[in-house]
Amino acid sequence: MKLETKASILTNALRHLLPVVERRNSIPILGTVLFDGAAVTGTDLDVELSIALPAVKADGKACIDHRTILNLARNIPGDDTVIIEASGRAATVTFSTGRYDLPALPASDWPRMDVGEVTLVAIDGEQFRSALQFVAPCISTAETRYYLNGVCLDDGKVVATNGHRIGVALSGVAGLES
Repeated sequence: MKLETKASILTNALRHLLPVVERRNSIPILGTVLFDGAAVTGTDLDVELSIALPAVKADGKACIDHRTILNLARNIPGDDTVIIEASGRAATVTFSTGRYDLPALPASDWPRMDVGEVTLVAIDGEQFRSALQFVAPCISTAETRYYLNGVCLDDGKVVATNGHRIGVALSGVAGLES
């Protein structure tokens, strides 16, 4: 596996995976992120998040400990080029002022979730954030009504309810239309 990208891009992607990759778990592979070509993926077996990275070069697969590589990436200057190479159970992170050897796990151990048909959409982040902020007070947090714990995205509408009130954002969030 070989990935070449900017430190700021890598750090940003790894920070977005923080809520998904649990710090403590009984399955070691769940503490890692999967580098698959120009994408980095994290999971806790309930949620899987994959982020595409703009990369100069990207090929192969490897699993590297999330916290270790995030702590390393945070300390690399943002405009510096980072090269991650992995083979077997070892990964090497190289940049202008250093080289670090990290443990890696085989990508074949990564848990695959079968989610059925996937549709990719491009959305306007600011409109989407605005719509989520509008409906957020209506999202249920009750454990007994777990089916209301979330947001429905349908035909450009963002909808949430807790069973007593409902929030609907009709802002026409671009990219969510069917």
